[in-house]
Amino acid sequence: MLKDPIRVIGARQNNLKNLTLSLPRHQLIVFCGWSGSGKSSLAFDTIYAEGFSSYVESLSTYIRQFLPRLPRPQVDRIEGLAPAIALSQNRFTGGMRSTVATLTDLYPYLRLLFARVGTLYSPISGLPVERYTLEDVLQFILQQPEGTLIYILRPLVGEGPLEERYRRRIEEGQDRFFYRGTLYELPEEPPFPLEEELFEVVDRIFLDPTEVDLRARIMESLEEVWYAHERTVWIHIAGKGDFIFRGHLHADGYTFREPTPELFNFLSSYGSCPHCHARGRALSLREEAVILDPRRSLKEGLVALWTLPIFDEHVPSYLEALGQYIPLDLPYYRYSTQQKRLLWWGDPLKKIPGIFSTFTWAQRSSPSQWRYDLAAFQGEGPCPVCEGTRLHPDTRWIRIADRSLPQVLSLSIEEFAAYLASIDLPEPRRSIAKPLLEELTHRTQFLLEVGLGYLTLDRAAETLSGGESQRIQLAATLGGQLTGAIYVLDEPTIGLHPRNTEQLLSAVRKLQAAPNTVIVVEHDPLFIRSADWIVELGPEAGENGGKIVFEGTFQQLLQSDTHTARYFRTPPPPLPHPQSYHTFLEIQNACLHNLKNISVRFPLPAFSVVTGVSGSGKTTLIFHLLARHVQGLLLIAPRPYQTSWATFHLPERAFSRIEVLSQDNLPRNRRSVIATVSGIYDSIREIFHLASERQGTPYPASYFSFNVEGGRCETCKGEGVIVRPMQFLADIRLPCPTCQGRRFQRPILEVEIEKKSISDVLEMTATEARSFFKSLRGYPQNLLSDIEQGLSLLEELGLGYLRLGQSTVELSGGEATRLRLLPYLLPHAAPTLFLIDEPTVGLHYDDVKRLVRAFRKLVEAGHSLIVIEHNLDLIAQADWVVDLGPEGGDGGGEVLFQGPVRDLLHHPTSYTAQALRALYEHRSL
Repeated sequence: MLKDPIRVIGARQNNLKNLTLSLPRHQLIVFCGWSGSGKSSLAFDTIYAEGFSSYVESLSTYIRQFLPRLPRPQVDRIEGLAPAIALSQNRFTGGMRSTVATLTDLYPYLRLLFARVGTLYSPISGLPVERYTLEDVLQFILQQPEGTLIYILRPLVGEGPLEERYRRRIEEGQDRFFYRGTLYELPEEPPFPLEEELFEVVDRIFLDPTEVDLRARIMESLEEVWYAHERTVWIHIAGKGDFIFRGHLHADGYTFREPTPELFNFLSSYGSCPHCHARGRALSLREEAVILDPRRSLKEGLVALWTLPIFDEHVPSYLEALGQYIPLDLPYYRYSTQQKRLLWWGDPLKKIPGIFSTFTWAQRSSPSQWRYDLAAFQGEGPCPVCEGTRLHPDTRWIRIADRSLPQVLSLSIEEFAAYLASIDLPEPRRSIAKPLLEELTHRTQFLLEVGLGYLTLDRAAETLSGGESQRIQLAATLGGQLTGAIYVLDEPTIGLHPRNTEQLLSAVRKLQAAPNTVIVVEHDPLFIRSADWIVELGPEAGENGGKIVFEGTFQQLLQSDTHTARYFRTPPPPLPHPQSYHTFLEIQNACLHNLKNISVRFPLPAFSVVTGVSGSGKTTLIFHLLARHVQGLLLIAPRPYQTSWATFHLPERAFSRIEVLSQDNLPRNRRSVIATVSGIYDSIREIFHLASERQGTPYPASYFSFNVEGGRCETCKGEGVIVRPMQFLADIRLPCPTCQGRRFQRPILEVEIEKKSISDVLEMTATEARSFFKSLRGYPQNLLSDIEQGLSLLEELGLGYLRLGQSTVELSGGEATRLRLLPYLLPHAAPTLFLIDEPTVGLHYDDVKRLVRAFRKLVEAGHSLIVIEHNLDLIAQADWVVDLGPEGGDGGGEVLFQGPVRDLLHHPTSYTAQALRALYEHRSL
């Protein structure tokens, strides 16, 4: 039975054409084809939805209320189905306080590890703070030499002055007191000052091994003091001195919190920072105010705060302490993440000052005239109490291998793996930590295998890209070691450089070998070549897709005549010839995050690509620097525009506006459809208005909109469906009983053009609508021209398969990005600089060709494009390439190459160059 295939019978979801197919079990299966051909409909909306729904229905009603709810797919049946797990492109944030450590399930193990085997140190003395049990105290006493005289003591407690308490204890029968190492028995007048601390003797013991009840006698006396004095006992040993044993964590006048797993949980009131309430942000220091020039070193006055007169006497000692760990002549932009952390936060246990601790000292001790100067450095930033970790400050004093949990969370995953390998604990802590360290090492290895070694553990989940989120889910899934399931992955190579794709493929293979059935919606050539089974849908997109055009192995695919097969058989197009440019946008001395004082330039107008391995600094350069400061560039052009982290040079009149197209800011709205965002809906409604006049029942053009009152169906408010919430089941979306899903009132639907109502037109694809309006006669030519222009541009962008009434919330990231380009392909659009983040997401090779043609048309119209991309087919057709690296994180942030793509091919060390050479290895260049 386990060898039987998974059979999908009669799949009709979305544009699928009643598909029936068999998929081999426990194999790596790749679904490929044009964007919009039905891959996601088959993989996610049918196979995953049915597998997940079938599993959920096997659970109790109580459990089902906590699980996500999916509509049942339109399919006759699926045989041999197993529980399904989907890893989609959507950012898996898990909440505003989620981090890489929490998403990867490393954090629960870290909490338990530090709670169980961490060593607590006093921030005052720097010495370990021990906590004892009564058994520990008993063993300490019994280990003393035979004949040792031992006193078990307790302080005089009670109400009233010490003298009164002393007299009361005498009256109660206490006859022995202890003061500063001397025993006093029934003194008529105390020979010691009663204002000093005084102890009474609970028991005086001579260690005699022959005494039968010695152990029980000692334990009874210890318990009497222990439980009466908050788990504290005082002992004096003749010839050795006084000893205090506490059952709680107390040292140097400070009582520490119990190191339980809850103390390391910032989501609990016990473990969260009391200052920022687990936000990690508060009134703090502004980095741009403290570090005025990241190109300076500590010797050159890097820290602007320390130039205030109040620090004059102290700066030499600060530099001396920091110089043991940070080269004093090293510029700030060269600092590693750990060096930056040490500079800002220091280490109180090692007596290393940090910027924050010196600022706090200055606030407390400075005269009032300096308060205003200090306030100039403040603003919202990392919480100064918890160091931005959201954890209670006591967690800083609990350490393993010389690192606290906040310090560990600031490590990159690659550094964290090395840290785990360095942990060497004494017994019995080694035995306690062994299973936790094994699990942490196991899970960390999977994160390295999927190419995420550059991410830090405290990286906020909301800052992750869709590809990073999906790979984190993949690594967490590998760590779970499930077997017998169906995993559905949506383009896991998004945001991944070709260099790391083989690592990712190896991780996916481990998932498949568990064994599991792994279905991947993917366009990456390596995944398609390596798949055990390939299913190509098509032949094209939209209404022209939804069919299976190929099933089989890669070798069988090469013998077929599909779009994907033709791609693999056809040599890549020739590289563009280098052009001479005279106008450049320049970014000089960029130092933000991991950028190492780099200078790059982009020709205008041109199609430029920024590439490099994941974490090499592409997003920082384009979106965190250029995009954020471009308004200042436009305002003062053509003069240089300088910030703390870069200098910009903008040529005069090169462009008049900027358009940022990232995966974060693409507008998605259920009432925004293709017809509206393409700008043709106004003309379509005007034509229907004219048609209604000719039919004798004139309606305003606004009545043909489903977003305003008048002509829309008021039962469903123009949605076409009625949503019926189910308490413990998936919400049911039923066709509107009034309009039958057609969105408009009956009189409006009776207005027809060539026997097509407004609802029929919205159901057309852009290609079908273009043919329909092209053949239309008798209506104003300007309206028809506007419609023709908008629809032809949709086809040029490879979006002809989209229905005019399709909501933008249903679009992939690649589709939404291309749709945003449409207005700029119109004539007379103002020169614009486009900053685009991975527009090839979800695109087939043929779609990439269309996208390149659209980019070329934008450049010809005077626009400029700077695109962050890993797709080799798109990189190969760029006019200009900037390659960052060589690695990610602290190992990146340098410019390996900038110039024409033909010159990049000859670069000896660039990973991008290596991948391009492999792509063009069969072509004579």
